Amino acid sequence: METQKTAAYDFKHTRCDVDEVQAIIAQHQLFFWEVIGTNTIVSKESHLESGGIFDSDTIYSVTTDERFSTIDFRRAKDIPRLSEIKSVESQYFSLVNQLERLGSSALNNYTTPPPKQFNWIVFILGIIFYIIPGVLYWLLKNKKYKRICGEWHTLKAELDSIVNNNRQLLNV
Repeated sequence: METQKTAAYDFKHTRCDVDEVQAIIAQHQLFFWEVIGTNTIVSKESHLESGGIFDSDTIYSVTTDERFSTIDFRRAKDIPRLSEIKSVESQYFSLVNQLERLGSSALNNYTTPPPKQFNWIVFILGIIFYIIPGVLYWLLKNKKYKRICGEWHTLKAELDSIVNNNRQLLNV
């Protein structure tokens, strides 16, 4: 009677966005993982919240949805050079985690840099509190300068007129 050798496996369970399932499977297949199951999880949670300080008598119903997928993998333990594969796998997924933390996605194999983020609220507040007051200050100062220049022109014209009209009297 022959004894059969039973295969030993490593198992891995991972969670990802629903859209990224195929990309995550492809990444794991690089390291000899095979899919043994996938699930899409839809979680709904509802609860009641009271209003804020000024409308504390109001009660709101709040519902949150969460959708994600889970993938179960297995890998045979008798793969040649498995320790080297695990080392490269560790480095690979460490870099993947860093890229995802920066905002890149597995959907395009991390080929595009993270999106540029622009905070419109800070921009608008900057305009309201810095640019608009600066422009108003400049306009007020410019108006005052024009008024002062007008007075100066009037006074200078009077001064020149006095000198010109009294040339014979003055030592000119």
